[in-house]
Amino acid sequence: MSLAPDLETACRRWADRPAITFHGVTTTYGELWQKASNLARAYLAMGLGKGDRVVCQFPNTPEHVMAIAAAWAAGIVHVGTDNDLTGPELIRLVDQVGAAALLFQPRPDGDLTPLSAVHQARPEVRAVVHGADPGERQGAGGLGCLADLLAGDAPDQMPVAADPSEVAVLLLTSGTTGKSKAVKESRSECWAKMQFFADAFGPGPSDVHLVYLPIAHVFGLRLALIALLTGGRLVLVDRFSPTAALDLVGDEGVTVLPGMPTHLTLILAALD
Repeated sequence: MSLAPDLETACRRWADRPAITFHGVTTTYGELWQKASNLARAYLAMGLGKGDRVVCQFPNTPEHVMAIAAAWAAGIVHVGTDNDLTGPELIRLVDQVGAAALLFQPRPDGDLTPLSAVHQARPEVRAVVHGADPGERQGAGGLGCLADLLAGDAPDQMPVAADPSEVAVLLLTSGTTGKSKAVKESRSECWAKMQFFADAFGPGPSDVHLVYLPIAHVFGLRLALIALLTGGRLVLVDRFSPTAALDLVGDEGVTVLPGMPTHLTLILAALD
């Protein structure tokens, strides 16, 4: 099946269909695009524009997908990274890619230390926080609340038209050791590589894709977007567990189960 040319087209084509299921809550394609376009307008209202880089260290959540869609709608470059980076690591990444903004979500323990470190070292970087107490967020340098931006409080500015040749994403890669290198990928290159994947296994609108691979990384990113660009339903998991994966396969009717060999070995070992 040929992929939809972009997320906006997919969301408008299948507006009433379920798009993403996360922790038992399902978002439709129409809801996904509404929130993503609200965030894109918020980016423009914040002064961000074409070519600016936004670092997103969210785990696998619907908001991470919305952040990707919003960045591309506004002509902004999405930079996904791990949720568990320390303050110094996050500062180095912000400097490396020349980030204009940071989307930050604290780890389950609620630690905002990495955000505070970035704010103290680079106060000019706009910070939007997801999932933190308002008082703590402000104290750590969080200038915006993601929930508010998704709800559409920004002025009614329309995102700029996308250019397929423009850089869409910076993919961080370092093998298993060393400092990350940032690999540029344009919209057209990203789409073509996803089409290559889709040609290999032929997903369609009736498929349910389970993605526990981090969508901050290239493999997880491609598989999550393929699910949405073919009208399927994406079931996201924020942290891998073989028993949880098996439960979701049964409960959600999963038909597409990607993974690395280690993931699949653990899943097979957990079968009763």
